Amino acid sequence: KEELAGKVNLASQLKAENIRIVAVNDRGKERESPFRNRQVGNIKIEFNLAENNVAPIEGKKIMIRIVDQNGQVLFDVARGSGTFIYNNKEEFYTAAQEILFDNTRQKLTYLYDKGSDYAPGTYTLEVYCDDYKMGSGQFSVK
Repeated sequence: KEELAGKVNLASQLKAENIRIVAVNDRGKERESPFRNRQVGNIKIEFNLAENNVAPIEGKKIMIRIVDQNGQVLFDVARGSGTFIYNNKEEFYTAAQEILFDNTRQKLTYLYDKGSDYAPGTYTLEVYCDDYKMGSGQFSVK
């Protein structure tokens, strides 16, 4: 029974698909990566939740982390950041949304305003739910 419960837990994990990361400038124009620093007003992250017939229809907290090339998470409590437990360690997240997962391949959009310039380099986007990683992506700033 425990082994079956473990398999059901694994099968019910949500997956992020079609992850799209764009920079949105002050006039609302979107650009694909790589971005120039002056073109980045906000970072817009969009993805779908993959269909999952095993996952229960319930409320979920979906968190994203934007990690720079030095391994530092972009984090600002005043802009909605916080912490969560992952692999028995407290980790920072950049932004989060509470959703009702209803297995309709729903689309989630995050708009993150860092409030300052991005250092040039490659950034990694990680998407988490509960205590597992749902997906990841990357973007570059010149």
